[in-house]
Amino acid sequence: MLSNDQVSGETERQQGLSPDPNFEPDIWRSAIESNRAIPSLETRTRDSLVITIDGTAKDLFRCFCAFAAAVSEVRELTQHTPCQWQNICQLRSGRKYDYAPRWTMTDLYFRGRYASCFSGTDGLDVGARISDPSSRATIDSSSPGGRGRIPPETFVSHFGYYSGLGSRMKAIDINPPESFQSEIVFGDARLLNFESNSFDFATIPMLLGANNPCSTYLEVALCLAELRRVLKPGGLVYIADAGFQPIVGYAAEQLELEVYVSKGSHYGLPVGSLLRKRRTTQGLSPFDEIFSAQELRSISFDSATEVFLNCNLAYDAAPVCSFSNSRTSCSD
Repeated sequence: MLSNDQVSGETERQQGLSPDPNFEPDIWRSAIESNRAIPSLETRTRDSLVITIDGTAKDLFRCFCAFAAAVSEVRELTQHTPCQWQNICQLRSGRKYDYAPRWTMTDLYFRGRYASCFSGTDGLDVGARISDPSSRATIDSSSPGGRGRIPPETFVSHFGYYSGLGSRMKAIDINPPESFQSEIVFGDARLLNFESNSFDFATIPMLLGANNPCSTYLEVALCLAELRRVLKPGGLVYIADAGFQPIVGYAAEQLELEVYVSKGSHYGLPVGSLLRKRRTTQGLSPFDEIFSAQELRSISFDSATEVFLNCNLAYDAAPVCSFSNSRTSCSD
């Protein structure tokens, strides 16, 4: 089993003794052998989607996130990708490993007062493929929308939408469609082929967690560590998914990403989860207005087993709320 002591010792050896992260492959072998699928501990009541995070899952994520942070840092320092990392990219979930085509409902885009935050930024669209690329629909970014049931799909690509707001966009997919050959290139969220601190924001689909394409502890940890690496300080990851995944949020917190949820707003805040890379210095961020929005709620996690209520951000009327042995916390 992968341990925190192994992770710490391996990081010191790789940084201090060898420029090659393959110097000590046992740590990679241990991580791969210890990896397992994330259990789906969710139930549905009449009024709420309920998801439990147990202590075992948290213990595993603490180890895997420490490992992911260490290898991501070594990769950044050495400009070298260990061959064992490629083994992770060969993993497949129980379903065929493809990013699901992006949902394109209007409530999954930043609009209204928040649209201007993206002008002049550098953005990454992960899993950029949409299910009907022939559509010529558009989204009115000035229309704020509102809370409630998600409207029909528009089939507007996310990278195309944010390009229209003035963002310099890159778009990747593990199965790039022929119709977007010049715009969407091959890319794997578990091993991003971009330099550190390249992007102000990233937008991703229903990718991480139980029953999603990246459904193991190690995959989720590496995805989040890679997203954190390529983000600039103060940058955001928007998970365009109406289902809040608490275990993914817990892993993000272990990687020093701040976790927020949104049920949408009349001012153009989308439905979904947001992760924020902490800033290392004082200064303005293009997304300060977003993170100061009253409708955006910060989520924190306990060390004990927790039960999260109202995890369907689009349909559950009440705010996200969690219970554990030591506290009760609601996002509203």
